[in-house]
Amino acid sequence: MFFKAKGALAGVGACLFLSMASDASAHHSGAMFDRTKTIEVTGTVIEYQYTNPHPWIRIMSKVEGADKEYDIEGPSVGSMRAVNVTPSTLKPGDKILARVHPMKDGRLGGALVEIQMPGGRIASMERK
Repeated sequence: MFFKAKGALAGVGACLFLSMASDASAHHSGAMFDRTKTIEVTGTVIEYQYTNPHPWIRIMSKVEGADKEYDIEGPSVGSMRAVNVTPSTLKPGDKILARVHPMKDGRLGGALVEIQMPGGRIASMERK
């Protein structure tokens, strides 16, 4: 009886592990972004979070005459730092232009491809 219970417990553990692994894989695969398209979003920085695993930029942009918030996911902190985008690079109120791979489901957001900072400097997140 002990061995059957131990086997059942191992099966439950394996199922839990696999379910967590698939969630992590889906997140890190970038499956939510349409990498076949790139759009430009111009707006004002509302919030900039320079945190692991991905920095986030929330901007307010005009879409068909109405203010809309875009949530933009950056690559890793290391990748951002490699192109000199640091915690102090962006501040609320800054005007930016971001090129992003949009969300597949139509939500306003995307994966950061390139950003033009105040002053005109452009930082590309794509590896060349």
